[in-house]
Amino acid sequence: MKLIISLLLMLIIQHGGAQIINNEFNNRNTEYQNGCGIVGTDYSLKIKASSLYRAKPEGYHITYTTTFIEKTAESVEAKMNLKIDSLIESVSSIGLEAKDVVVDLISYDPIFATGIENSSTRIPIGFKVTENISFDVKNFEMLRLLTIKCTELEIYDILNVQPYISNMDEIYAQLSSKTLDILEFKKSTSERLGWKTEGGKMNFQKCHNVYYPSDSYLKSVLRNSSLYMHDISQNSEINIVRNVQVNSFSSIDLKNADFIFHPDELGPVIQFHYQIIYNYNKPIEKEESIEEKNKEKLFYILDKEGELKKLSFDD
Repeated sequence: MKLIISLLLMLIIQHGGAQIINNEFNNRNTEYQNGCGIVGTDYSLKIKASSLYRAKPEGYHITYTTTFIEKTAESVEAKMNLKIDSLIESVSSIGLEAKDVVVDLISYDPIFATGIENSSTRIPIGFKVTENISFDVKNFEMLRLLTIKCTELEIYDILNVQPYISNMDEIYAQLSSKTLDILEFKKSTSERLGWKTEGGKMNFQKCHNVYYPSDSYLKSVLRNSSLYMHDISQNSEINIVRNVQVNSFSSIDLKNADFIFHPDELGPVIQFHYQIIYNYNKPIEKEESIEEKNKEKLFYILDKEGELKKLSFDD
């Protein structure tokens, strides 16, 4: 019994070692520089202060596309109207109203015969209408129910899920206030370290940006490098490479901000980054060399005869 347990443990350890998860995202582009928040030299001081706001979206605009094909213009229009009316009635059961649904006509195309024997006809054999249908959804959980309703009416293709938020001014006001507090704290820290901001000139940069969830989905790879035969009687293994493409949500690295609003928010969020770069430069004082200090200064005037005459300041 002990031998069987030991063998099972060995197999579990080997199998676990064979599974490799590649957590490093491909083509990751980090827009923030890591480094010191305060850099002081003899004549310059540079301070970077930043804050990050992770906001849960207030709602989502979800867009599907669908196509209708019929032999006549009247029949294709009737089919289109029937399906859209049925869809609006169906989604009302999950809390969506008619004002939450927008239908956008993308194309209205006649279909002509392609056979050589019918090449001379100008009468279309059918019509195709393509429409985009957008829904204003207030919570992400409703997307699953909306997909079911669309699938029941043979609307399968989803184009986009765009989150939105309306109180951006309020968010930026909070970010600005907090980032300035951080900047003042770092300036006072510099003064406590002996760096005085006196007699110089300052300049600064204020940068801000917003990142939506669609900007943060990066592709990762799950890999299994080998597959072991679990039959104890076989002392062999089959080497394979198994790649699984995975879309993973990658938030902005939280260590790149001095302060984070709502760090515990779960799920894809809209991320607002705010940064101030403060520079202060002291004037460089030019010191006279010993030779210049000891250099004799001579003064001359031009007399009435046009000759230069050395002035003497001796008593």
